[in-house]
Amino acid sequence: MSSYVDPEQRALALQIAQHIIAGIQPLQNLSVLAWIGSNVGQEKRTEWAVKVVTKGLKAIEDLVVAQGDAENRKFLVGDSVSIADICLVPQLYNARRFNST
Repeated sequence: MSSYVDPEQRALALQIAQHIIAGIQPLQNLSVLAWIGSNVGQEKRTEWAVKVVTKGLKAIEDLVVAQGDAENRKFLVGDSVSIADICLVPQLYNARRFNST
C-alpha cells in the first residue's frame, strides 16, 4: 500500500519530514554554521555540525527501525517515495560533507 494512502504510513512520513525540517536542517543552515565558526571557532563549528547531523539521523533511524522490516525496504516509509525520503537527501549530503556517516 502506498505511503500516501495508508494513514499510519503517511503520519510516519510526516513525522520524519518534520523531524528533519524542524530539528536538523535549521541547525545546519550556512548562517548558523558561519556564526558558530566566527564566534566559537572553526573546530567547534565542525563538532556542532557532526553532532547535529549524527543525533538527528540516529533519531530517524530509530523511527524507521521501530516500524519493523527496515532492512527490506527501499524507502523510509512503505514501498514508495514519500516526503520523508525527499527531506532526507540534503541531510545525507550534510552528513557526508562533515564525515558524520
